[in-house]
Amino acid sequence: MSLPNFEGLYQWTLKRARTTRALWVLALVSLFESSILPIPIEVVTIPLFMADRKRVWLVALVATLGSVLGGILGYAIGYHLYEGLGRWLLEFYGYQNEFNSLQEKFREAGWYVVMVGGITPIPYKVVSIASGFARLAFPVFMAASLVSRSLRFLAFALLFYFFGPSVRYLLGKHGALLGWVVLSLLIAGFLVVFWL
Repeated sequence: MSLPNFEGLYQWTLKRARTTRALWVLALVSLFESSILPIPIEVVTIPLFMADRKRVWLVALVATLGSVLGGILGYAIGYHLYEGLGRWLLEFYGYQNEFNSLQEKFREAGWYVVMVGGITPIPYKVVSIASGFARLAFPVFMAASLVSRSLRFLAFALLFYFFGPSVRYLLGKHGALLGWVVLSLLIAGFLVVFWL
């Protein structure tokens, strides 16, 4: 049995990230990640940020627009389809407790919840569906989503614009080790979530 070749996977991903099609994939993934998919958007954005330093601002823009449009879809699911699709999605991904907790916070300061959810690793689909279900004013939701998602992706763009070559060097030199560390952390994270 051979072990995964993280170096080869890294090179393959970087090569694909330089294509024009990669931006379309990013737009689609960011749209559906904000409403229905369990894929973390960083799976797509980080290779794109690393592939070409000159495109980091375009990548941030595409990710922001796709994410905000996906947030509108999530908002609509919470507003119009919660009892059917919304509840099923949250239960399927195991986010029902987070959703219930967010509902209490929306009564106090919904715009703040959207801001925090848009910047932090909290699954944004939970925030968007909860916003619609809580009937948060749509203009407030949109403004908070635009600001928070822009800040999140611009922070990544700045990081990779200034430190991208160092990150690429580390991945090129120690890609296999870093791949195993990331894989171990993912497995540990899933185990923690499963047992809690």
